[in-house]
Amino acid sequence: MDYVKINKIDLFRRPTGGGCVYNDEETPLYSIITKRKNQNFTFKEHLNKIISTFKKLGVDLYFSGRNDILLEGKKVSGNAFLQNQNGIIIHGTLLYNCDIDVMVRCITPSNEKLISKGIDSVSARVTNLKNHLDGMSKDELVSYLEKDLAQKEYVLSEEEIAKVETLAQKYSSEKWLYFKHPQYSKTLKKHFPWGKLEILLVLKQGKIQQMNLRGDFFHKEDNLSLFTDQFIDVYYRKETLETVLKNHNIGDYILNANNKDLLSFLEEGLLI
Repeated sequence: MDYVKINKIDLFRRPTGGGCVYNDEETPLYSIITKRKNQNFTFKEHLNKIISTFKKLGVDLYFSGRNDILLEGKKVSGNAFLQNQNGIIIHGTLLYNCDIDVMVRCITPSNEKLISKGIDSVSARVTNLKNHLDGMSKDELVSYLEKDLAQKEYVLSEEEIAKVETLAQKYSSEKWLYFKHPQYSKTLKKHFPWGKLEILLVLKQGKIQQMNLRGDFFHKEDNLSLFTDQFIDVYYRKETLETVLKNHNIGDYILNANNKDLLSFLEEGLLI
């Protein structure tokens, strides 16, 4: 954060979940938006379109992990996802000629030793596409992707532009960017195959007064409070937690998550 502030680099917080992302002018972004909801969503299904387009250029990309696209074992694209009542959005980065040094300094705590190790570590795990595109410029690449992936151009109406500008104000506000949580009674952290989960609880006389979930998981619904509010005024005990989870499935809100993992995790918290 210190490096970002000193160098006046814009900071944004997105509603789609996932880890921290660095984006500069040499890192194009793309979004895939559909009005169709898909309860069996997979990144691979949608990212194969990007992969196929690059194969036509002779660049052999492939899908890996939860949400990454790799080239020769190194990451060139990370992706995030959100599903709500309107449909699905998947968006991602394309490392064309990203400044790895600046990237690491932006996303690593202000410690030169950590930063130095981070640069070496990240450099070993990511690569830029520019070195594999036979002289194709970034603008030429973007133009090619647009022509190959898109079937027609959609022009926003004045009303739609006004809505976009309203949303831009919301997502640029201090309240959104630096959302402040209350003082929590209990904080639980754990890694699952579907992502890192942190549960923050406010407890009073054994009852849950507030619950928040955060982590690098992917949202299937943008309003997690629809799920966490079900725990308000519920005693923090195994049997009462089980009762809530019988009627509410975390898998409806977080991609690939399940109640069995969540209940086991909350039970661990009873021992702390």
